[in-house]
Amino acid sequence: DDESTMPAYNDRMTVQELIDLSSYIASLRPKGVPKSVSGVGKVVALVPDTQEIVVDHEEIKGFMDAMTMGYKVNPISLLKTVKPGDAVRFTIDTETRVITKIEKLKN
Repeated sequence: DDESTMPAYNDRMTVQELIDLSSYIASLRPKGVPKSVSGVGKVVALVPDTQEIVVDHEEIKGFMDAMTMGYKVNPISLLKTVKPGDAVRFTIDTETRVITKIEKLKN
């Protein structure tokens, strides 16, 4: 959208590199965050071998700016409910940084 000051690395990073970087960024947890938060975004990729999903999500107020980020998913069966391109609402356990619920939205 050309509004971010961060350069686009989508064409220079593998999905695993994106997941690793976003996991590190996610570990920088803000203080006073609730146990779980919900977000809305679009599925970019599924990585069943590592139980991960990459989501391009909107801002999650009080928790995280809008970004494309990789997350672990538990239970892994959640990965079977969506595919790349799907609009989703998801719940993140803020302590473990794991998506615990995914709801496919109508496009």
